[in-house]
Amino acid sequence: MDTYLFTLLQVSATLLALALALGWATSRLYSPHRNIAKPLFDGPEKTYRVTQIPYVFDRQSFLAALTSALSLDPSSATLYSFATDPSSPGNVTDRAATVSFVLPTPTLDKDIAKAAKSARIVLAGQEAFPEATVCIDKDFDGFTPLSPIENDNAYEMDCIAIHGWGGHPFGSYRASHNKSYMWLRDDIAKRIPKIRVWLYGYGTNLSDNSTIEDVDTFADTLTNLLRTFRARGDDLAKPLIFIAHSLGGLVLKQAVVSMSNSAKQIDQLNLQCIYGALFFGVPSRGLLAKDIREMVQDGPQGHILSLLDKDFGFRHKQKQHQEFCTAFPYKTSKIIQFFETRQSPSLIQNDVTKRWERSGPQKLFVTPESATCGRHWETGNNYHVNIETDHSGLVKFEQNDRVWYPKVKGVLEEFAGEAGHTIRARLLLQDPTDLSEEQNACLESLRFPSMDNREKSVVLPASNTFPWIWDEEIGFSEWIQNMEPVFWIHGKPGSGKSTLLMEILKQCKQWHPRKLIIRYFFNGRGSEDEYSLDGFFRSTITQLLRRNRHAFQSVLPEFRKRMADLKKSGMKHISWDRETLAEMFQDIVVQTSQHEILFFLDALDECSEIRDLLDYMKTLAKTAGDQSSVIKICCSGRPDSHIMSHLQHYPGLALHRHNTKDISQYVQDSLQKFNIRDNFENNEAQRHEENGLLDEIMKHAHGVFLWAKLVLNELHELYEEGGNFREMQKVVQAIPKDLEELYIHMVERIKPDHLYEGQILLKIVLHAKRSLSLSELQTLYMLGLEVQSPLKELELQPDSTYMRRIQSRCGGLLEQIPDTGDIQFIHRTVQDFIQSQKYQKYRAKDGTEPNGDLLMLEGCIRSLERGVNTKGTKTTRELTEIPGMYNVA
Repeated sequence: MDTYLFTLLQVSATLLALALALGWATSRLYSPHRNIAKPLFDGPEKTYRVTQIPYVFDRQSFLAALTSALSLDPSSATLYSFATDPSSPGNVTDRAATVSFVLPTPTLDKDIAKAAKSARIVLAGQEAFPEATVCIDKDFDGFTPLSPIENDNAYEMDCIAIHGWGGHPFGSYRASHNKSYMWLRDDIAKRIPKIRVWLYGYGTNLSDNSTIEDVDTFADTLTNLLRTFRARGDDLAKPLIFIAHSLGGLVLKQAVVSMSNSAKQIDQLNLQCIYGALFFGVPSRGLLAKDIREMVQDGPQGHILSLLDKDFGFRHKQKQHQEFCTAFPYKTSKIIQFFETRQSPSLIQNDVTKRWERSGPQKLFVTPESATCGRHWETGNNYHVNIETDHSGLVKFEQNDRVWYPKVKGVLEEFAGEAGHTIRARLLLQDPTDLSEEQNACLESLRFPSMDNREKSVVLPASNTFPWIWDEEIGFSEWIQNMEPVFWIHGKPGSGKSTLLMEILKQCKQWHPRKLIIRYFFNGRGSEDEYSLDGFFRSTITQLLRRNRHAFQSVLPEFRKRMADLKKSGMKHISWDRETLAEMFQDIVVQTSQHEILFFLDALDECSEIRDLLDYMKTLAKTAGDQSSVIKICCSGRPDSHIMSHLQHYPGLALHRHNTKDISQYVQDSLQKFNIRDNFENNEAQRHEENGLLDEIMKHAHGVFLWAKLVLNELHELYEEGGNFREMQKVVQAIPKDLEELYIHMVERIKPDHLYEGQILLKIVLHAKRSLSLSELQTLYMLGLEVQSPLKELELQPDSTYMRRIQSRCGGLLEQIPDTGDIQFIHRTVQDFIQSQKYQKYRAKDGTEPNGDLLMLEGCIRSLERGVNTKGTKTTRELTEIPGMYNVA
């Protein structure tokens, strides 16, 4: 009888243990009855987190003190991770540990439940700490470090794992069968010492109707915690890697968006330090959540569900994804997306207990399409990896996994090898915000008001244009990698050279962050500084100094000398001469030669000293050879004789031979913006007429973007008057195909009564020494009329009204730069045309022609006579309120 009873007890104990194990196995991610505030740690072990452990404890002394304080046998507890915790609210030298107990600890569990979050336990300490109060909990909220103390001097980056909705920060990543094994803690943290591993926990409980926390809240908490602990010590600029499961990926995306929008410097720095992420079943396009929706109903968790549910909240998900892609544009960073291939049981409500259980029909929680919806260039097997498991199993790797886990570990090893130099290069290329007062003053002395005007006025490319520049046969992608010093983009006037250069510049910033990118856009339509070598030197020196602060040592001695001379002379500004600028430029380039420097120079033909510029380009190439460094120059310009003789032996391209598809895309996009389709029925004949108009424009564009743009402007006027496609085709057929002849056509469309006024405005812009604002142009025109014409004095008009007047009087040959508000010719070729004999034949009704130089002189003199200040015009004013003109004529 005793033997039978003993056997029965053994069987009962075995069944109980098996039931506990099975209970844990079925309570995976999305387990609705699982209260995260009181997680179910089923199985033979419970895992607790202990924090705020003083540094005087080592592993052995801590475990002894802990079991003693809990009145437990030391053999009943296992100490797993024992890590330095810089995120501790106490001291940065505090430790954090994960501990498991073989036997139940009801007293401890009761204390934790009573304290709501964590219990405080007093340990018998060391001599320096006779008593030490530590915190012990099961929630793992916030950050939990897992890397061993032995690796403190080896780690170079932080890796933060974020769990999914309803999951536990630790339990989500623990093996399903061997509950004592957790791959992040027991393998990655030990085997890849470069990586310091963390968990980020946030409270999510599907059935808890008392909370209103959502993804934004979880993301803000993550951002705040990062801000706090990375601001300590030397963690500030270390690379960041993230591991995210399910909703955890959406929390990370929102945190990235939040950091991008933050005005705090530390948030911007943390964002720039993100090297990459491993996404496991992240539902960027939602998941199948009908069962969860039935359970949640109208509860507070419904907001999170709208971001997760595949059938609802499409705009919400799309908006977050687009904002994330904008906030995290770095192509040198990687996001690897893992997706499940097995179905998971769905939720159903038990008719008896009324509890929701995961025992319903099988379904694929997150489809591959949703899990692999990443940034547009992250496609294919290099970024998308399948794992043969269900949704929860994506991050529950067993210790003996030799198939799927090596894929994940391999990615982390690759990240560990690449993240350091990538982030260092990225941070090097950021403008420093902590320059000294003297350094800022030095930079300010080099700046000139219109330094960035031309770059700001460059027309940005239409969507999906210029992708061919990276094609192998073009040669640019090869050039960017080889040692050839120059790549030359040339082509017809108006073919889009500046726009292409701007697009290449933007993409090189993303694809080649280790290159130090310096640019200058010469502008023959701007001030003397904009088209001279002095302006080139001042701008490029400023950029080089901002990106390499050590190079200030080449500049500050001369700056101090000139500041002293300035005080003696009583002058207001430092005057930099050409010789000094050239020497400073050369010295800074040499000091920066440890980095690959990539210069982008636009519109070489608009430089007033082109021969000297080409000589300096040769000097740059020679400097690279002497210093065994890489200095490359990508330049654009019209192929005049001087440029041809110097650059024809270098690789390059003639843009007008490659941009047909780009112009076609631009024309299509422009026609859509005009809403021309709204005037017609959507039928086959209508589409035929649309294509016919497009073909007619393309037939005559001959690689000249500007010609297509001006034609579209005229078609838009016709559209506003109710014109149809056939009428537009006739207009295109009649428009001159040569750019200069097109300018004549535009002048001939000006009303005779407006021609004289237009000539005056064009001459003012032509003869001005610098760019003019709209109000300045109007002022000079009005004051110049007092001696140039018997027309009566007029009042100034509001800017918006006067801009329309300029367009009608000048035939569209002038435009306003959006960022600065200055007026300029629509293209350099217009400036040449205004000075040509072909334009000179056009006269006003009385045959008179305005004298530009005299008009400018008289306008400036009369503005000075009126003795007023230099602000712009917003409303109609009398001429007595007009500003004086300085540095114009």
